[in-house]
Amino acid sequence: MTGVRIAFGTDEATALTDAIVAKLKDMGHDVVVAADGIDWPDAGRQVGQAVAGGEADAGVVCCWTGTGVSMAANKVPGVRAALCTDAETACGARRWNDANVLAIGLRLTSPDVAGEMLEAFLTTGPEEGERRLIERVEIEPVEVERTQRTRRSDSGDLRLTEWTSCGGCAAKWGAAPLSALVRQLASAADASLLVGLAPFDDAAVYRVSDDLAVVSTTDFFPPLVDDPADFGAIAAANACSDVFAMGGRVVMALNIAAFPERLPLAAIEAIFSAAAATVVAAGGTVAGGHTIRSDEPIFGLAVQGLVHPDRVWTKSGARPGDCLVLSKPLGSGIVLAGGEPDEKAAAIEVMRRLNRAAAEALSALGTGGGTGGDGPHAVTDVTGYGLLGHGWEMAEGSGVILRFAASALPTYRGAVAAAERGTRTGGDVRNRAHLEGRVNSTAQPAMEAIGYDPQTSGGLLAAVAPADAEELVAGGAGFVVVGEVVDGPAGVELSG
Repeated sequence: MTGVRIAFGTDEATALTDAIVAKLKDMGHDVVVAADGIDWPDAGRQVGQAVAGGEADAGVVCCWTGTGVSMAANKVPGVRAALCTDAETACGARRWNDANVLAIGLRLTSPDVAGEMLEAFLTTGPEEGERRLIERVEIEPVEVERTQRTRRSDSGDLRLTEWTSCGGCAAKWGAAPLSALVRQLASAADASLLVGLAPFDDAAVYRVSDDLAVVSTTDFFPPLVDDPADFGAIAAANACSDVFAMGGRVVMALNIAAFPERLPLAAIEAIFSAAAATVVAAGGTVAGGHTIRSDEPIFGLAVQGLVHPDRVWTKSGARPGDCLVLSKPLGSGIVLAGGEPDEKAAAIEVMRRLNRAAAEALSALGTGGGTGGDGPHAVTDVTGYGLLGHGWEMAEGSGVILRFAASALPTYRGAVAAAERGTRTGGDVRNRAHLEGRVNSTAQPAMEAIGYDPQTSGGLLAAVAPADAEELVAGGAGFVVVGEVVDGPAGVELSG
């Protein structure tokens, strides 16, 4: 491997870890620090997720003995972490095992030996003759994990997150490759298609008459929580949010589901039931769906809504002088990954909550067209690309700068503390890569992480006139002012 992306993680920053990072850079590699100075289970897991998720081509993890981080990394499907003590072992790990994560113990390793191991590991390729055996490593543990999950399910101790490698909106494709694909698909369309792929928005909108348009969207993902009812409710709230972000009202939804055949029927029933109840609360009904078999559970909905063609909200329209308001806290991904049980439970309750009240508060402001107090100028919901990613979409579409104040950002209880401990999700790395050169931040690292953190069933972000911002904050729908819109070339700022 030459000139590749290397995910690095350690539970302790030392002179040796500094030497390892410096050596990787000297070798011409791009070092992505996925974890630094955090608990060894998190360090190993986060590096493993970065490699398995494609954010990095290989990984290097360190702890005092090297055993803990290697064990944690190997829990991530697709990761083959090897604990090595010298260059020959590192070479063999690549040649015979196609290892993609190198684990190093800090206790007995010198900088020179570490450098030799890095050279051997990153310049050796796997032998094709070993491919059959390597593939067995990928297959056989999966069967063991399935058996263990089934036994726990039979005993009533079901944990949905054990059935998947990533969950929620953090499972979204990175914005950079997805944007390229969308640009290729976009083409001249029916004049009745008011919002489609060029430019893309939170949902598609199609005019069916002078006073009626259909809003259509779909959203689905693997579990990010353990309880089936929580999963169903959060997935439904997240899918309905796109309709609300376009100014529409929800009328109908179709389930999109894929479940392992071993998943207990009671769990599937709980997912469907909670989702249906959430759609009813949104103003619609579940009218059908489609379910297939899958090794990992996946659930979501295709949601249809209605809106007046002249009252469609989009991401493009923010004006200099606008206030930026947000209706839900940030940091759900960080809390679910590294928060305490009570902090996770509190975040889940908010994630189950619909954005209906927030959308109705925005709609009550007016229909736009004035110079102040005239309704929302731009609206989006904050999901997988984080506040800064979805803020960039609004800035780019509007041709303005969105300036967020880190001190004003509402956060879930425990989110900042977990971020300060170094907790990150795989989506953090993807979001930072996509937004490189587009975000200017002077905030502390923990608040930066909050801004990049992928949200699931996040709040509505709106650009409104100052008079409307005051009304929204006082209105009880959860809105707080988080920043302002200023003139300038499209960009996002996060001030300390």
